[in-house]
Amino acid sequence: MYQQIKYLHLYIIAIGLLSVTLLNAQSAVTLDNLPMTLTSGLTVTVKGDIQNQNSGTINNAGVINVSGNWTNNAANAVFSTNSGKVQLNGTVAPQTIGGSYSTSFYDLTLNNSATDSTRYVLGDA
Repeated sequence: MYQQIKYLHLYIIAIGLLSVTLLNAQSAVTLDNLPMTLTSGLTVTVKGDIQNQNSGTINNAGVINVSGNWTNNAANAVFSTNSGKVQLNGTVAPQTIGGSYSTSFYDLTLNNSATDSTRYVLGDA
């Protein structure tokens, strides 16, 4: 019995490591000169905006789900690995992709479920 509980506990921990939901009182995740790494098989859900500031980088081999806006204000390339996915899957329109600099996505999925005719706004960079 103890052995079965031990393995069940390890299994639950392993499942928890495969998916992360980031909740933030400010409803934004800001990379301010900090790197973020997502390994293959990892999914991060951001319930709000992602803001890249001052040379923040993302080594993305996983999946990033964003329900808010994507803002890039760093002159460097945002992604250091070209194998991960970014999904804009908000429920309120419009979701904005913008900032002072452009972002080159490797695998971008636009899946906003709002009923507004303008679901996305692409900003000038």
